[in-house]
Amino acid sequence: MTFYLADHPQALELRQWGHQLLIFRRVRGSHGHVTTLEMDLDHVFQRGKSVWLTITSGPRGTSVYLNGELVQSAGGSHLPENAFAGELVLGSSPITYDPWSGDVSALALYRSELSAGRVRQHYQTGIPTGLSLEDLQNAVAVYGFAEHDGPTIHNEVADAPSLTIPGHFQVPHKPLLLVPWKEIDPLWTYIDDIVAGTIAAGVGPQTRQALTNLAAVLAAAGSSFDLVVRASVFLRDASMFSEMDAVFSEFFSAGRPARTTVPGLQFKEGTDVEIDLVAVVPD
Repeated sequence: MTFYLADHPQALELRQWGHQLLIFRRVRGSHGHVTTLEMDLDHVFQRGKSVWLTITSGPRGTSVYLNGELVQSAGGSHLPENAFAGELVLGSSPITYDPWSGDVSALALYRSELSAGRVRQHYQTGIPTGLSLEDLQNAVAVYGFAEHDGPTIHNEVADAPSLTIPGHFQVPHKPLLLVPWKEIDPLWTYIDDIVAGTIAAGVGPQTRQALTNLAAVLAAAGSSFDLVVRASVFLRDASMFSEMDAVFSEFFSAGRPARTTVPGLQFKEGTDVEIDLVAVVPD
């Protein structure tokens, strides 16, 4: 879970790593330097078991509760209000391919720090059904995930934004064509966001169509296949590699960039391949 802002895309981030919970707070200094503060909690997640997770923060620091009980505190590590500003992104990083698989049963955000007693009460009564009027007045957002159908998760707080489930998995805010020495993480680009048309049948024709479209994007940015330094190829099935590779070689006859191929992905219907490139754009 991340709160996304264009100028500070991952100021606050919650991640699962195996059984661990990782909480990252990234603080940007006056000269643009980013300092990362991290809390790690072991044995939080267990396969097949639900967990009630609460994070509170105030002047005395940040505390983490599991199933209503305090498990860790970090004195002096306060989460300011602007850490929760921006677009809420669940299930992926907003800027890189980093999908998460799991179930979210409820999510609530509050304007002020919850007391230990209120945390325990919420665990015992549940949300949103167990929230008092005072809780709802203090809430910025409450999502019960009870719709079970459709693309919208409704907010129980009046006039507050709801969540939207996209029709297919995508990275919401992948930057386009950055020079490689300015990269921090792998950054990719979806060509289908800017090119419309009929999808060809088969991985070979789709590879050719994708690379033809990418050639137009590179040219418009003042770059070319000769300046591509990295490629990422995503395939529906590993058996499609040879056919994709044969077409890929036609477009990079002068020399191949470093390439990562990831098979076994679930695309929207009719799609067998997606290709992302990182290229140098001359000044």
